[in-house]
Amino acid sequence: MRQFILLAGSVLLAGMIGTGFWVNGEVRKIVTHNAGAVTALYVDAMITPAAQDLELPGGIGDATRTLLEEIVRRGELSRQVSAFKLWNTAGEVVYSTRPGMTGQTGRDNPRLRAALDGQVHAALRRVTMPPEAEPQDLMEVYSPVHSTTTGQVIGAAEFYTGSETLRANLFRSQLNSWLAVGLVTLGMFAALYTLFARSARTIRQQKAALDDKISELSASLHNDALARKVERANQRATEINDLTLKRLSADLHGGPAQHLAFAAMRLDGVKGQEEVAEAVDAGLTELRFICRGMVLPELRKLDVAAIIRRAVAAHEARVRQGVTLHMPDTLAALPLPLRNCIHRFVQETLNNSARHAPRVDLAVRVRSTDGGIGIEVTDTGPGFDPGAETAGLGLAGLRERALSLRGTFSLRSGEGAGTSVAMWLPACAESKAP
Repeated sequence: MRQFILLAGSVLLAGMIGTGFWVNGEVRKIVTHNAGAVTALYVDAMITPAAQDLELPGGIGDATRTLLEEIVRRGELSRQVSAFKLWNTAGEVVYSTRPGMTGQTGRDNPRLRAALDGQVHAALRRVTMPPEAEPQDLMEVYSPVHSTTTGQVIGAAEFYTGSETLRANLFRSQLNSWLAVGLVTLGMFAALYTLFARSARTIRQQKAALDDKISELSASLHNDALARKVERANQRATEINDLTLKRLSADLHGGPAQHLAFAAMRLDGVKGQEEVAEAVDAGLTELRFICRGMVLPELRKLDVAAIIRRAVAAHEARVRQGVTLHMPDTLAALPLPLRNCIHRFVQETLNNSARHAPRVDLAVRVRSTDGGIGIEVTDTGPGFDPGAETAGLGLAGLRERALSLRGTFSLRSGEGAGTSVAMWLPACAESKAP
């Protein structure tokens, strides 16, 4: 707004000053010319009858000069005209109220040439009129003198009149013109200011709205970036957990499992210690199953369907019990962290069912959804209260795995109603959970 006021104000002020001076100049010309024309008509009405000798070959005579002297010096015209000259068509002064001017020529005078061409010339000039020594501001008028018979220009009258009335008229006219120009300029400035102020207000409102949108977008992008960082951190934590389990499996297999195997070999065939040998063999078998369960198989080259079939087959081989598998022919391709999670989910839920509800019907159902994959493991066992506290970490770990990958996890069970554990994982980061 400050820039607009400075720039527009300067331009309009300069335009107002330039226009004002131009209008004042035109007003001065028009008012002066009109005043001179009126005065010229008055003078012409009194001088023309006495100046008809100008069209004669010999010019005016003494009788005409005496008549002109009477009109100019002693008549009504003497109170309005300060000086008077009468020019013939040759550009020579044939009569003048100022001594010594008669006989002078002024062929190079443009104002005289205009009057001889039939035009009235009027202008304010600062002249010195004897016997006054100080210059005066007078209106100078050159007026043509016409023949009363032919109407042709036979000479020109030059005279000077007082300018008090003319100056008063000029002052009023110029003041009015300045007021008009100033009001027009002020109106233009007010209109531009109103338009610019409204536009500036709209721009400020739009800028504020845009800033709000940018802030919201920045916050959203920041939140999305944090969410992606958390997701990557969760995936990394899951990978580290799998590596830790693998290392623990290796330690168990290379440490306690070897010692138990050595003890079983020493006890094999020893009389009276068959029961101890059988217990050691059972513990060794269970420890090997635990080691195999802790280590993820090589899943990088397997798709989702192959991973699910492998986990189901491994469970059937371990517990010697069939599992019903419902799975579509094609499934969406998933990254390795999600495939690891699916393997852990199927493995852990089947193991939980075999541990807490042995010899019941087991079913694994896989469904492909828009943007993700859903897996549900059910059994027909006695069920349990999901709200009851338990020391087990299997289901809690599965829940954390699914949520860390932006998936969902659900558990439904009840006394005598069996158990259903379901998980949904997105195929991409932008997918939304059903």
